[in-house]
Amino acid sequence: MSKFSVTLAHAGKKIQSTRMEKQLTQEQLAQMAGCTLETLQKLETGNTDYSVELLQHISIVLEKQVSFFLSEENPEAYEKRVICEVLYLMTLLSADAKKRMLTALQNNTVSDLF
Repeated sequence: MSKFSVTLAHAGKKIQSTRMEKQLTQEQLAQMAGCTLETLQKLETGNTDYSVELLQHISIVLEKQVSFFLSEENPEAYEKRVICEVLYLMTLLSADAKKRMLTALQNNTVSDLF
């Protein structure tokens, strides 16, 4: 088994577990992502290649970054790493920009940032 095959299988497992966490059926995710049920089933089992475009559609539906599905680390480690990166990047912002960002997070609105 090649490294590429392992990555496909790993991404498929992460897609499947995230889909189940979101309480979506394979049929629902396939429809929302614009692919066939058969394609999604093969993707989840690592038995097919997939396009970047399809992975982007799935990522949007499942509310995850594409890199989440390609990452070899577990979801908790990934989330911690992202939080650390965001906190570091916030240290680079002005006090006003930090305030706008925190307000946007509290209100769940990106428009507050601009």
